[in-house]
Amino acid sequence: MHRRAALLFVSLGAITALVVAVALAAFATACNTIGDIQPPDSGVDDDASVRMFGGKRPVPVHVPAGYDPSKPAPLVMMLHGYSSSSTITEWYFPMSTLADVDGFFYVAPNGTVDRYGARFWNATDACCDVEGVGVDDVAYLAALVAEIQGAYAIDPKRIYVMGHSNGGFMAHRLACDRPDVFAAIVSYAGAVWADPSKCKPSAPIGILQVHGTADDSTIYGGTIVAGDAGDAGKAGDAGDAGAEPPYPGAKQTVAFWAGANGCAPDLVDTGMPLHVDADGIGKETTVLRHAACTSNGAAELWSVDQASHVFSFSREGLDACWQFLKAHAKP
Repeated sequence: MHRRAALLFVSLGAITALVVAVALAAFATACNTIGDIQPPDSGVDDDASVRMFGGKRPVPVHVPAGYDPSKPAPLVMMLHGYSSSSTITEWYFPMSTLADVDGFFYVAPNGTVDRYGARFWNATDACCDVEGVGVDDVAYLAALVAEIQGAYAIDPKRIYVMGHSNGGFMAHRLACDRPDVFAAIVSYAGAVWADPSKCKPSAPIGILQVHGTADDSTIYGGTIVAGDAGDAGKAGDAGDAGAEPPYPGAKQTVAFWAGANGCAPDLVDTGMPLHVDADGIGKETTVLRHAACTSNGAAELWSVDQASHVFSFSREGLDACWQFLKAHAKP
């Protein structure tokens, strides 16, 4: 990774982790809630008998209440942001709170720790393998899914991945490389590769991009100077350590997936706004969509008005994410 990218995301991760940790501690002391979401379990069971998956990066799997091995269930994987963790992500993006209600398995693995003490996913050249160690997180996460499938009845048509920031970039990377495994993704403040030639999905996949319009970390409009991702290299001087790494904006990212999924070229307002940001006012989120996609393909953007890089999801937002995923099971 270029040094300019490292500066952007090291700063992002450190600030995000610090701000979130301090805010969470204050909220927990005051009222033990964030927005309208009750704080969930950390995702780690203290019972030593709990089965762990993932080898050198062990993680427990939440088995939904009422699980029946004769009825394969969905699996949702959540990926944290740079320098964050599965536990912190659960505070503001707590999809695990729906697992028992909606009957899906839930797993929230942690990335590799770099020399700065920050967990990361090796997603794209924009984010966030700061040291360039080249860890193969695509292989790790696909193997984790396979290991869970070996232990439980997981419906192979309903395996989904969600992620925030670095985790959102990683969700796009998995959509590019392993649509044979994952049926759909939700990327919260992530982006696809700047160079479209690096993403050649073998099958259509459901793509939902959730992005705050006031995000100044993963910028809503991206950092590519010229008109398309093919000009990604023009985003900043390679010798300028302060320049940001090239990545497409939210609309560019969704437009790329519209092309890959055989959708109509126009991004259209559905006229069905949502309340996604727990601190937002009214239905602050515009739902934009490329229509007429190939079977199971989707390219959708939730544009969260005035939301920053980190915001707490409302219950309506969480439910809507799950409804999107459910609607894009493999045929």
